[in-house]
Amino acid sequence: RCFVIDDSQYLMSFEEMDSTKTGYDKFNSIGFNFVGLVRFVRSQLPKDTIVYFLHHPEYDDNGRLKPKTIGKLIDNHFTLEGLFEIAITSDYEKGEYIFRTRTDGMTPFKNPPDMLPDSMPNDLKQADRAIRDYWQMRPLVDDGGDSQ
Repeated sequence: RCFVIDDSQYLMSFEEMDSTKTGYDKFNSIGFNFVGLVRFVRSQLPKDTIVYFLHHPEYDDNGRLKPKTIGKLIDNHFTLEGLFEIAITSDYEKGEYIFRTRTDGMTPFKNPPDMLPDSMPNDLKQADRAIRDYWQMRPLVDDGGDSQ
């Protein structure tokens, strides 16, 4: 199984807009709920399930790239990407989009050694195949469609 939560930081943004709470309670609730979702995915879903959290980046006060969050709870108590085994980004280089998979010290990108190359085509289906192969998981059923 595979699930993609596109623009996952919007889960926090929507909660911020919909909440009637104010002050710290509002932002603590948002952070608590998002981390709760990540914890649920990590602990409650079957081991053959991969959930991709697609998230917009932002720079912190030190110029380090990180996943965008709402409020300070997550940033003060977690390194969000630390809750995941894999963190990659999309980049534009030489006229094409690619995935970057390794940190330069100021970025959160990571994956287990020898799972993914330092950069690769921006193709989630290709990345998913490599991840499943590395962890010896059953491949997803191929619908015969193009991987774009």
